[in-house]
Amino acid sequence: KEMSRKSISMTCLVALVASVQAATELEEKWKSFANQSSNKNEWTDVSLTGMVVGYGVFFLLYVYTIGFLIYDLAMNVESLDKQIEKDVNILQGELNVHIYSDEFRKRLSDRLNGIKEEEDGDDQLLTEALKLTKDKYEKYMKK
Repeated sequence: KEMSRKSISMTCLVALVASVQAATELEEKWKSFANQSSNKNEWTDVSLTGMVVGYGVFFLLYVYTIGFLIYDLAMNVESLDKQIEKDVNILQGELNVHIYSDEFRKRLSDRLNGIKEEEDGDDQLLTEALKLTKDKYEKYMKK
């Protein structure tokens, strides 16, 4: 059914009044937003002292940590050198890997630089080779 002109006019009038009311409320909110409160975060002497002490303690503990790491490394250099020497002996003696050879250095450099070799080995052969124990391996290797 058709709406009468009177009901359309009333609907428009209600919409206009609601629009004016909303605009008035929004304007009041903006006035409230523009009305700033006093500064409650002022830096006092206590605030400054707390900041200086806090950052000072942090800085001292940071320096202490770095210093202790350096001290720990300096005290353990001999032990670390012995561990490295032991690992080199294992590589060269038991595993027969010559770490000072040109081939080893080239392959190590390639790996560190992300250069991959094409796999040309037989997957089944390599899988079976991984199952070998040291005794079985040495039995078939010429020294």
